[in-house]
Amino acid sequence: MDERDKRSIIGSHLLADSSDWPQLAQVFKLERQSTNALGITKTQIRYGVSSLPAHLADAKRLLELTRGHWGIENGLHYRRDVTFHEDHAQLRMGHAPEMLAVLNNIVLGLFARQGATNVAEARREFAYHLDRALAFRVA
Repeated sequence: MDERDKRSIIGSHLLADSSDWPQLAQVFKLERQSTNALGITKTQIRYGVSSLPAHLADAKRLLELTRGHWGIENGLHYRRDVTFHEDHAQLRMGHAPEMLAVLNNIVLGLFARQGATNVAEARREFAYHLDRALAFRVA
């Protein structure tokens, strides 16, 4: 974690008894403040629920669990949502949405295997040079 990235988490079990959610054990509020290289500070607040009781997941453990979750969301899912516009796809019938996700994962895997670090740039490269994309072979 960068020195300019601060996280705090507050958890509570007090709502568990009054909720209709049968597995609810805790609610929490995660606040993250990050300062970029220009000195601009941005604050993000996320709220969450957990089925883990406080004796199994204190605030420190909840913070670790949320870090792992958002790491996935900010990594693979972000690339699929932003670069491939998966969330805006109009596919609704049958298994089409699942197949689109599989195909996008294959493309991302091929980009990674080639060492591409910028997915948008790799897409443009293959769009402009389709022969390179079709000639690419996985060893």
